[in-house]
This record gives sequence, C-alpha cells and structure tokens, in this order.
Amino acid sequence: MLRQAQHDRCYLSNQREPNSKFSRLVMEEFTIRGGGDFLSLTLREVHGFPNSLGSWGGYDAYADIKIKVGGFRVSSTLYTSTAELSEFCTQLIKCNEQLSGVVRYTSCEGDLEFTAEYDLLGHVSIKGIFSEQTGFDNKLRFDFRTDQSYIQATIVEMKRLVARYGGMEGVGT
Repeated sequence: MLRQAQHDRCYLSNQREPNSKFSRLVMEEFTIRGGGDFLSLTLREVHGFPNSLGSWGGYDAYADIKIKVGGFRVSSTLYTSTAELSEFCTQLIKCNEQLSGVVRYTSCEGDLEFTAEYDLLGHVSIKGIFSEQTGFDNKLRFDFRTDQSYIQATIVEMKRLVARYGGMEGVGT
C-alpha cells in the first residue's frame, strides 16, 4: 500500500509530457564504475527548474538508466528527484571519507534501489535491483565491486549536479 502511494505521488507530479514548457532539457550524468561494470544515470529533463519544486523535494527529473554487470545490461528510463540525488551524494561523500558505512538510494517510484557498502580497505560493494515499470515482473538484481578511486570520479560528477540543482529546497526558492 505504501509503495503504491509513493508511486502515485511521484507519477502525479510527473504528468507533464517530456519536452513540455515545464521541463528543462539536460544531459547531465553520474556513473559508478567498477572494472567493466557500471551504473549510470543521465538526467534528461528536470521539471520546474529553477522555480517549482517537486513533491519529493528538489526538482522532479526524468532520467536514462544504464547498468552493465557481467553479461547483463539495462537501458531504460525512470523518474527521480534532484533531492534524492543530493542526499545520496551527501551520504556517499561521508562514507568515502570515513571508508565505512552504507549509502542507500531508492528512486521515487521504487524502480531503482541500490546500496554502496564500504569496507575499511576502501572497497565498495554496489548491490541493487532495477525493475522496469511495465506491468511485468522483470527485474535485474546486480552486484559489483568498485573502490574508493572509482568513487572519487562519481563524487565529482554528483557534486556538479548538486551545485546546479541544490538539495531538498532546490536553488530558486
């Protein structure tokens, strides 16, 4: 029931057509890499920027998602918010500095969930699940390893997004 309410809340806030006058076209991304594996999120459109905050805080965003783990690949789309990404970035920086902890990300519709778990040696385990909102029960569970050196590049990319769009309160309020 809670998941359906979250889905409805996010879906209702994103009823605008892509490329509408309420959207800003963008192509900004961040990638978490680990060897040949990766998870990449590219913002396609940011709704309401900079004047109208979304229902999840920050600005609602329509994004491309790409995941490659071993022989498995995903290329799809999802809705997220810049506030969700800002919170993830803040947690990631903290864990990266301490070389310990777990960072969690869940998109507003729940179709992407993953964690980044640190060990004391700077290794990071990325584990998650992506389920495309198609009415079918297709899911990719993924798990790959990376380390602090790869995460540094991810943090640089994410800091650019946060600098541009802010956190829960956005930038134009």
